Amino acid sequence: MNHTRRAAALLARALAGSGWGVLQVDLFGCGDSDGEFRDASWKTWVDDLITAFDWLQERVGGRVGLVGIRLGDYSLWILRAVLGEISIESSSGTRS
Repeated sequence: MNHTRRAAALLARALAGSGWGVLQVDLFGCGDSDGEFRDASWKTWVDDLITAFDWLQERVGGRVGLVGIRLGDYSLWILRAVLGEISIESSSGTRS
């Protein structure tokens, strides 16, 4: 596990421990997910993020916070463009 994955896991555990609903996602072809990176596409990743977002929102009811690191950070901006108004706290320090 590299340092980024460890940091993401620690953040997910801390948020869950504070009562947040948490779902840590590895995009298709990345990390521990299925598939090969060479077979991945932005469409696949955004579709997977929409599925994950909907799944978590159904289970926690109400607001869902999204955190992205590295490629996941950029992916959340694309997800926002697709879904509309969602709040993003970016690892680059940008808020929207």
